[in-house]
Amino acid sequence: MNNIEKYNNFISIFKTFEINEGLIKTQEPGVLLTGFQRLMRFNGSNAIINYDDEGRLYVDCKDITKKDAEFIFSLIGNYGYFVSEFIINGINDKFDEKNFIEIYFHNQEKIDVIFYIEAKFDTSIKDAPQLLYHSTLTEYVENILERGLFPKTKNKISTHPPRIYLSNSINNAIVFSRFSKAKHFKEMTILEIDTTKIKPSVAYNGEIKNFKLYRDPNYKGKGYYTLHNVPKESIKTTGIVV
Repeated sequence: MNNIEKYNNFISIFKTFEINEGLIKTQEPGVLLTGFQRLMRFNGSNAIINYDDEGRLYVDCKDITKKDAEFIFSLIGNYGYFVSEFIINGINDKFDEKNFIEIYFHNQEKIDVIFYIEAKFDTSIKDAPQLLYHSTLTEYVENILERGLFPKTKNKISTHPPRIYLSNSINNAIVFSRFSKAKHFKEMTILEIDTTKIKPSVAYNGEIKNFKLYRDPNYKGKGYYTLHNVPKESIKTTGIVV
């Protein structure tokens, strides 16, 4: 295959990506995985995208240059995702593109790195399930039952807006709790949330805001998150401790 044929093939694959570039949306993970891998092969960058054991999306890069990294950031951005965290030399850290480029490509021509990515644009769910489950450190349970749940970024490795993560079943919440326990070395408790008991809130300007639930693309349809407070009236403990 000559260079002209390679270029034409690249353009044909790039067409869908190019059309979506200006859209304010996050593509489905399957679209991202397929398009990313094909474009990486044509670009010649040694990077693969997949899910880890926790169901999180990541990009595993080997011997990438600064140019490769910038292409990857642009590519996932146009699919509606962003890098929230990275792992290099076994160390996890929050991601900032400018700092990352300046630090890790200052004296090195090529690096190995893993980028964790998340959805840039929220995709809300029309009808939220009645019952959802939240995994939390057991030491926080009493305070949550007294005050409710509030979106926070505290103790989060990745960079993203404050969120409350929720599971669609007790079994999925147990799986998430086990990963969290292994990370924090602390006991976890699973709470049940009845979304029918969450009333609309009134903003300072008088605007009425209904409870919104968003699908978390990292967890293959098994997880959600909300940017809203969850009132104590809607929360109770399941008695399940991990």
